[in-house]
Amino acid sequence: PGTEVQLAANATATAVPGQDRMPFRDVFGSQFYAEVSVGEPALVMRMLLDTGSPTTTLFSQHCGDESCRTHRLYKSEDSATFERDGRPIRIPYATGMVSGIVSRDDFRIGKFTVANMTFTEITAAPGRTFMYTSFDGVLGLGRPGKNEIVYDGMPPFMDRLWASGQLAERMFSLYFSPTRNYHNWLTIGGQDAESMAKLVQPLTWAPLISDAYWQVAAIGMTLNTGTLDIRQVVFDTGTSMIGVSKKVRDQIVHSVWHFTMNDIAVISCKSTLNLTITIADGSTISLRDDELMLPVGAIGRCMLSIVALPIDDDTIVLGTPFFQRYYVSFDEGNQRIGFGRTRQ
Repeated sequence: PGTEVQLAANATATAVPGQDRMPFRDVFGSQFYAEVSVGEPALVMRMLLDTGSPTTTLFSQHCGDESCRTHRLYKSEDSATFERDGRPIRIPYATGMVSGIVSRDDFRIGKFTVANMTFTEITAAPGRTFMYTSFDGVLGLGRPGKNEIVYDGMPPFMDRLWASGQLAERMFSLYFSPTRNYHNWLTIGGQDAESMAKLVQPLTWAPLISDAYWQVAAIGMTLNTGTLDIRQVVFDTGTSMIGVSKKVRDQIVHSVWHFTMNDIAVISCKSTLNLTITIADGSTISLRDDELMLPVGAIGRCMLSIVALPIDDDTIVLGTPFFQRYYVSFDEGNQRIGFGRTRQ
């Protein structure tokens, strides 16, 4: 209950028709969630904002796994607007597999409502992957094209919202505050002028090259003096690190002084790092020094915020370290993505 009060107190209503701005919480720099009301009477759920997945999920009361019991659970019989679908479903997240059943209910965020939204009730989440996460479900903000976690008859949340005629623009934007827990804003239906004013320079717009992911073309990447053949950039708020293939990650790790601890690259916190991705039009995305490190237990030691993912060698996935430094607009209407570094 205290969380809801705090987030509500930070909300500022916008006067733009078809647009609304709502706060979200950044937890330990690795998970960020907004509050979404589900069903009638409304059950407030903390939902991970995930641009890497189009599928919306909630932990269900029908899940007996320990990972589910640490979350607020969706109770279908308590909602007057619940509708049964019942199809079984399995969702392969990068952090683990979950399974459940398809259901429908009303979802409300800010001033917007998606009636009869199709989503997954998670009834099985084996292992301990989700036990210590701070969210009660995932709000899928991924693209509608076919990918490995898209299912027939389950359009993404933003597609449903756009089809309802409530939005001024088929767009949403994210701003991360330097203070982490406060004044982080999700703007649905456009861009937030107050957050845009914090940009160091105007947004750079890049055309999307995939209908399945928020993905743009690149012509290369450098880390300090080394060059890597990166050709695709994916923007994924559901990833807590910067992700590359194991081959590329090993090249990166061996290019800086380091040792490994449980296959995690550990470097001196005083290391100089400068990662620059060149987008196809010549514009760049840069992260440097402490923006690419996380402190670990040993004094003066940091973990490199670049990890191996099961992806192609020419692809990089930009997760939390990127979003904490850049304002990003996801523009489905114009098939593009905009990004600009913010003042820290």
